[in-house]
Amino acid sequence: MTIGDDDYDCSFGFLFLSTADVLVWLHMIKIFKHFFKCVLFASCQFAMLCAFVFVYREMVVLLFGVACLQLFVQSNWTGPPIQVHPEDFLPSSVFQQFTEVYLTAAIFNSLILDGESIYTMVSNPILLLIATAIFVACRSKFEFLQLVPCWTLRCVSIHQQLLEERSKELFVVVQSCVEKGKWSKYILKFLHLAVQFLLECGHISLFYFDYTKAKEYIHRAKEMMKLQITLTGALGKRTRFQENYLPQLILNVQREGAALSQSRLTPDPTPVEKLPKDHCLTDDTVLNNIKLADPDQFIMPDLCAEEQAVVLGICEDFQRNNPAHKLTEEEILAFTSVSSFMFHKSSALWFITL
Repeated sequence: MTIGDDDYDCSFGFLFLSTADVLVWLHMIKIFKHFFKCVLFASCQFAMLCAFVFVYREMVVLLFGVACLQLFVQSNWTGPPIQVHPEDFLPSSVFQQFTEVYLTAAIFNSLILDGESIYTMVSNPILLLIATAIFVACRSKFEFLQLVPCWTLRCVSIHQQLLEERSKELFVVVQSCVEKGKWSKYILKFLHLAVQFLLECGHISLFYFDYTKAKEYIHRAKEMMKLQITLTGALGKRTRFQENYLPQLILNVQREGAALSQSRLTPDPTPVEKLPKDHCLTDDTVLNNIKLADPDQFIMPDLCAEEQAVVLGICEDFQRNNPAHKLTEEEILAFTSVSSFMFHKSSALWFITL
């Protein structure tokens, strides 16, 4: 038995009447008790209150989908692993009719796109199924929230990474999300949020070989962050026995104007003690870092998360648009190498994991 699109949307209608939704409703009544007494019998104000309730209900569903998507990424990419079972989400009556093996197979079958199934060794696929149902199948049900295209784009990107071939169906969803998101007044209102969205559009456009649009999104993000990113030359040494300083290709990043104010939309930096350690190679010939003749000539400013992401985006765009060649490797090395004379300690270690 196959489930149509309408049935698929309706099958997740229970999310709008979930236990969490009821708890939010009760909590809201408790907080706004006096407000209810004043406006309950005013028809216009009551309509505004109902709209507020619907926004709150949509927020509950959105947060539930975000939590599922984040837990799925954690259990399959970032760690630590988590244990999630279908009975945590499905009613007990379902398990009286079907076995767990049958339900697991049904979950994998529901994630098939264009005749291709996802990676069979993936953990907790029910989390991805719920996130897909909310952000893809039910995305048209959201009438008030403006960040749904952002999370739909992320959900589709995760789903695509589990498929061996690029899905035309997901690509259509990607195009729709990009068009809605880039004209969203709410997203454009916040600089950090707009840059994050543009970079995500750029990366997924690179994945689908749309290099022209990817370059447009990434460079637009760079312009919004007011960064000057260039490859330049500086005299330096690479080996322990090198006597003369020779020209070395390095990355020069400068910020136009003052540093951006810290935003609550910017991800908090990972504590240094939790980052990968920078182990010295102890090579007898090659230095760990390029030794510049004038280390103070090129000092990178302390970049925030979005600014660092812009640099990485330009690096990936450069790598995708240039042939495999020794010269290209040297240029990429300027992006990926960690040099103590260029980076502050707080912003250097992200290059190690590239």
